[in-house]
Amino acid sequence: MTRPAASRRRAAAGLVAVFALALSAPAIAACPEQRTLDPSVPTWRAVNGFDPGQRRSTTAELDRYLAAVDAASDRVSTATLATSAQGRPIRYALVSRPANLARLDAISSTLRGLRLGKAGATRARRAAAREPAAAWVAGGVHGDEPSGSDAAARLLYELAAGRDCATRRRLERLVTVIVPVQNPDGREADTRANGAGFDLNRDWFARTQPETVGKIALLRRLPPVMFVDAHEEASSAFFFPPNVDPVYHEVPVRALRAIDGVFSAALRRAFEARDIAYRTGTTYDLFYPGYGDSAPTTAFGAAGMTFEKGASAPLATRVQEQFVAQDAALGAAADHKDSLLERWAAGWREARAQGARGLLAPNRSLQRGARPQTAVPRGRVYAYVLRADRSPSEVARLVERLRAFDVEVLRLRREVRVSSLDPYGAEGPRAARLPAGTFWVPLAQGPKHWVQTLLNEQTYAPFPYFYDVSAWSNALLMGVQGGAIGDPRRPRALRRVSGRVRLGGAPAGASAAYAFATDGTGALALLADLRGRGVEVRRATRSFRDGARRFAPGTAVVDGAAPLATLRGLGRARNTPIVSLTRVPGATSAPAPARVGVLGDLEPAAGTSSAGWARWVLARRLGLAAQPLGAQDLERSGAALARLDALVVPDGALSPGALSAAALGRIASWVRAGGTYVGLRSRGVALARAAGLTEERATFPEGLRSPGALVAVEPARRDPLAWGLADGITVPDEDDPVLAGPAPAALRVPRRDGFVSGFLEGAGALRGAPVATAETVGAGRVILLSFDPGFRGYAEAAQRVLGNAVLYPRAAGAAAATAGAPAAPVRPGELRRLPQGSQLVVRVPVSDVRALRAAAARVGVPPAARVVETARGAELRAPDPARAGAEGSPWLRAVLADLSGRGIRPTLVIG
Repeated sequence: MTRPAASRRRAAAGLVAVFALALSAPAIAACPEQRTLDPSVPTWRAVNGFDPGQRRSTTAELDRYLAAVDAASDRVSTATLATSAQGRPIRYALVSRPANLARLDAISSTLRGLRLGKAGATRARRAAAREPAAAWVAGGVHGDEPSGSDAAARLLYELAAGRDCATRRRLERLVTVIVPVQNPDGREADTRANGAGFDLNRDWFARTQPETVGKIALLRRLPPVMFVDAHEEASSAFFFPPNVDPVYHEVPVRALRAIDGVFSAALRRAFEARDIAYRTGTTYDLFYPGYGDSAPTTAFGAAGMTFEKGASAPLATRVQEQFVAQDAALGAAADHKDSLLERWAAGWREARAQGARGLLAPNRSLQRGARPQTAVPRGRVYAYVLRADRSPSEVARLVERLRAFDVEVLRLRREVRVSSLDPYGAEGPRAARLPAGTFWVPLAQGPKHWVQTLLNEQTYAPFPYFYDVSAWSNALLMGVQGGAIGDPRRPRALRRVSGRVRLGGAPAGASAAYAFATDGTGALALLADLRGRGVEVRRATRSFRDGARRFAPGTAVVDGAAPLATLRGLGRARNTPIVSLTRVPGATSAPAPARVGVLGDLEPAAGTSSAGWARWVLARRLGLAAQPLGAQDLERSGAALARLDALVVPDGALSPGALSAAALGRIASWVRAGGTYVGLRSRGVALARAAGLTEERATFPEGLRSPGALVAVEPARRDPLAWGLADGITVPDEDDPVLAGPAPAALRVPRRDGFVSGFLEGAGALRGAPVATAETVGAGRVILLSFDPGFRGYAEAAQRVLGNAVLYPRAAGAAAATAGAPAAPVRPGELRRLPQGSQLVVRVPVSDVRALRAAAARVGVPPAARVVETARGAELRAPDPARAGAEGSPWLRAVLADLSGRGIRPTLVIG
């Protein structure tokens, strides 16, 4: 929105008042406004033959420029951060004075030491005065948002070539890390997601993608006081912080003060001096910890900031304004370096002290006069525990995820009794015995905020405003057992975890047979590994005993002739313990051969890809090669289907003509001949119905609102789909449908009130609802899941359901599937009724319905949007089939800004 400078100043001042930072700017010698430049440092035009912003640059051109500046300047050192999903290098530059670059290891050691929170105030003050701070500028995390990358290249030039004292002060006081392109795959394809179909701006805490892994490794080496993440959005103005509610309660207060009191103030001055329109204090929040602003802020204490420039402006304008913002932020970091770094260090000490006292940070509001509607409980949490004897592959992954952010993890050497354990998914603390090997994660450490962020059970959203998911508990997503410790006494029998976590293995001696529980993705991948080595593996169809030990249905049973060295090596690699059996159990079945295909996107992908998630999970988590299958493959012939045992149909948009009757018929014939159809969410159900394979429907009950909650599900009956899930799991629910029809449920929401993490409204509609069905169709199977088990690659517990689905035992006597003529009529007309449940919602009190209608009319909402009065209030609803959210819906931000300007605070926002 364009505002006169005075009104912009007044609006911004009101937003930041609650977190105004009392930092006195250091005495800075006056520097000439005009910069003098070193002619030996090449310009962009000299290297690439055109001016910045004249056209969109390629990743190769950006890499070429980094290399040329590195070769010309001793202020610059470049290297490779990581290799992308499709194998492209991600280059970055470190920029500082040569003396700083020469002692980078010592600087890194000091910064990392301060982040542990053990340094006293005096030591931290001396370090802040002596050492440079790290400041990061990163662009292009979304490949179709190019301007931040090109601006970062100009920033590199100014730092490398500038001879004026302002530039020299920056080089003296800062080590600037410039990552022009975080997502080279997406930049080359002009897509938001990377080459695997993942949104890298949702991947920070999970680290599923190599681009994120490399970035965090470098952040550990150079933890920053400032992190700029440059984006573009669907408008024309420029956004920079302060942010808007909600803010996650563990986001460090000192970082918020730095964002609002130092950096936002500098950005306002820079933009107003150039009369550049901007907006601030709207839409962008610091709640979900997967963003490039919230994760650096919470995990690394940085002033993490999203910059968004409207993509409707000319490229040259976008690049220029991104440069102005990056340059202003970097200048503020240099001007306030000592106080920023000293307060950054103090924040880690405070976090450590909070953890020692068992204190969780309270909820807060970023807006003047607003009081959080949800309070963080006052109960004490001193540590979290993770049991290693259940779902060991997931436990090992979670421990490594914590340690990747420098979280200290301990382990019990022997069994201990604790007086207060509040287990995940249960009500209230109790005394408990923890077996030897249990992992213990204390909150009394520098990264305390990040420990609570990853291991929380509830997110305690301060306001019902959600611009992404409302819950992300890693323990619940991964199906890990453990909980919160409410007793301050730390057991003596603890040792620090160092080196790689190894929870798997095999016996030392030969046995009649071997077994391992399939209660983790690593175990299912181990099953695939063994079969790939020619080792016979079956699964128990019912529980059995071997001596005093009881084994659950689905347990994998390995023939006693299997090579022990192979078992031992693969068991270790997959973090899955393999045990000896004295006999071979009688009731077993062979998993399906699992030649798996994934139907590709039938519509152009608007962002992330359910198909990409499915392929990645099958290959990277379950050890199963996934063959991509397109609509053209099905239209031409059934040959591609005939080579498969299972077909996964992911979620996504779908038009009536996406698949012809002939293609649907081939799917139907293939299933009836013995294939396994696995359909996810609405599209998976719709295609199964269109092929005449099921009577199940995907429905969306009125009043059910689930912006990314975590919902408990449990086995509904004895079924191979529920093997390894006897204790129940938690699955992500992002406005997922409810299955309705005659098919027998394999998994369902508990009939009693099931456990929910995050925000869920209208939960009664889910009580007892099926979330997974499995039915026999001819010689084949049709398996439908109401949720997406591949969601962002981080819901390992749900991924086990996908593994069970593609490994579902074949019906007795089923032959290899073929794809001839359909055995029953298909119903392509079903595709016209594909339900779309995802919605953007803004709710206000009924008394404000006129203002809501007026705001919708003023900003021009989509034609499908409508205002509806309900018992809970007046709602503006708009379908969001592509899940673009608030980030891709500028009209939603405009509605919220319009309401805010009239003093109306929504009671619910789902974006």
